[in-house]
Amino acid sequence: MGRKSAVPSDMRVDAVLSLLRKQETATQIAQRAGVSEQTLYRWRDGFIAGGKAQLEGKSGDTPAAREVATMRREITMRDQVIGELTIANRNLEKLSDPSTGLHARSQQAARPRHAVNEHKRQILTQRR
Repeated sequence: MGRKSAVPSDMRVDAVLSLLRKQETATQIAQRAGVSEQTLYRWRDGFIAGGKAQLEGKSGDTPAAREVATMRREITMRDQVIGELTIANRNLEKLSDPSTGLHARSQQAARPRHAVNEHKRQILTQRR
């Protein structure tokens, strides 16, 4: 597959229509557009195929349309994942909140052992 043409689409359409109307020779049209005759004929074939697909009602069945549909599905899935991660993040933030969350509970549970040991040391130090 070749690279994308640097020629604007409106100029390509004009060149193809000139070719189809036989207003000039293919060589003249190609030179004016700055492309080879082969490229001009490839544009013509694509133009005709696109028109035929449109008339047959298949215009949405192009590779670009399929890619857009695939990308939309991916965006929907990613939006769902982002939503789920946002909820999980909020839950984790609530749990780690020092005043109300699991962090506070774990700190309270951890403090008594440490506090009791420290308190025992203080008492023993005072008795000596």
